[in-house]
Amino acid sequence: MSKQSKRSTANKTQKPHVIATNTAAAISKPADDAGADAAPNLAHLVRSILWTIYTNPSDAPGRIVLRPHACLADGRVIASKRNWVRDTIEGCRSLIPKSAQRLRIGDPNPSISEVWMQQIKAQKAT
Repeated sequence: MSKQSKRSTANKTQKPHVIATNTAAAISKPADDAGADAAPNLAHLVRSILWTIYTNPSDAPGRIVLRPHACLADGRVIASKRNWVRDTIEGCRSLIPKSAQRLRIGDPNPSISEVWMQQIKAQKAT
């Protein structure tokens, strides 16, 4: 496998700018519960999280946006309601969990800059 991109340590002290549909539920560390946010009643089915970095998306022109998508055991992919907006790709990379691996994929959407996959340990249903 090819060598992974180094993550920038810049902006670690910068307070995250979070956009959420429910601002009271917004978190400052995306790895805390991105999978649970995507599907609270299905959190036990989350097997991985795809962290997608978008450059200049239509809903945030001129900015860089990080969006998580939960991949469930039954094959569904559910988008989280949370988005993190930064000025640089490095700023978004610093929010992605260290355990995530960058995927080398071609995407027809020119606004997608990078996709990272974080494996999640199976949880017991409660």
